[in-house]
Amino acid sequence: MTYDTWAAALMEQEGLTSWDSRANIVFSDDRPYRTHWLFWAYAHGAGDLMDESNYQAIQGMMEGLDADTSVDDHDPDDWFEGTVGHWTYSSFTVFYVRPYAENGEPTPAGLLAYKISEELADYPILDEDDYSEREWKQFEEEIEEWILPEVKKASGVEFDTMLDDALWDRFENRARYLVSENAARADDISRSDIVDAGRAFAEYHRAVKDRYYSVVAAEHMITDRDAEDSCYYNLIG
Repeated sequence: MTYDTWAAALMEQEGLTSWDSRANIVFSDDRPYRTHWLFWAYAHGAGDLMDESNYQAIQGMMEGLDADTSVDDHDPDDWFEGTVGHWTYSSFTVFYVRPYAENGEPTPAGLLAYKISEELADYPILDEDDYSEREWKQFEEEIEEWILPEVKKASGVEFDTMLDDALWDRFENRARYLVSENAARADDISRSDIVDAGRAFAEYHRAVKDRYYSVVAAEHMITDRDAEDSCYYNLIG
């Protein structure tokens, strides 16, 4: 697609969607109504990591253009970032660009927006490293918030003593590894993976108790609870 074809497509999209129509967007200036056209939008709160990553990349590239003093004829007013409301999401961040200067030549901002659009048409991710990092962070958060609590339930341990909690703290990294070993996303973790990890903790929990406080109780003629407390303090000491 040539630059002129791309620019013409921007100008023809007005009114195709309710949130892109000039009748449904109100800005504090009149550039979107006269010279500037929408070339990308990001829905806040939609939970789309790819769009979130691309938004950060586009923002960085456009702001980088403003900071690049080697680019001739660039006017920072040739693009802007705005926010619009929408009934399905909390808001959209939108990038508007002025495709042509008053002399009819393409603006540097327009050329950069065109380059970005062409890159996204070829491949949907602008910064693979950033996107992968966001995916991994989300994966870790989902394991912490949703998967590990299920592993604890699956173990059958009641977690009613300090020792139970101390043993889980020692086993938690192992549990995290067991459920994520063959998964790239939380959705890849099956119920059997969770049950297996829970069973592994239950076996570890039982083995530690058998090895420590049951022996202590027998040798010193103290109650199981006192022996359990002794085991706990040995673990954390």
